[in-house]
Amino acid sequence: MKRAIFFVLLPVLELSIFSQNLVINPGFEDWGKINKPIGWTTAQNCLKDSITVQSGAYSCMHSGGATTTSYLGQTINVLPGK
Repeated sequence: MKRAIFFVLLPVLELSIFSQNLVINPGFEDWGKINKPIGWTTAQNCLKDSITVQSGAYSCMHSGGATTTSYLGQTINVLPGK
């Protein structure tokens, strides 16, 4: 039974090996000179944080108040069927 499950899941695991990450700088490790993560569009109050991190050394922390617009985004171009 275990062998059958292994051979069923093997093609799925192989596909994930060859997949690529479409997000630029997904872990917020690369920063520009103006306190902005490279590859991201962000509001003014985005700070490079090295204390609260998920993985890696840095994260992006919004420090705006209740009336400040905060957003963090990235445009990802995707080709259909690929």
